[in-house]
Amino acid sequence: MLVTKSNLLRERIVKLAAERPLAALALLSQVESWQRTLLDQAVAGARETGASWAQIGEAMGISKQSAHERFRAHVSS
Repeated sequence: MLVTKSNLLRERIVKLAAERPLAALALLSQVESWQRTLLDQAVAGARETGASWAQIGEAMGISKQSAHERFRAHVSS
């Protein structure tokens, strides 16, 4: 359900960017700011429940080394 809504949101933002690029930029800037916080929280939660850096990387579609380098400062190992 959330993936479907995410895909719909992406489609609408693509349309907005074509029709009103400045409005799309403003929206995407806001999304980016809260997305970073949510991503950090999700990674921290995954680590707290015992997920490895390899599992986190796999969930994100990146290597375990990339996940560790990107998030190690935001979570306790």
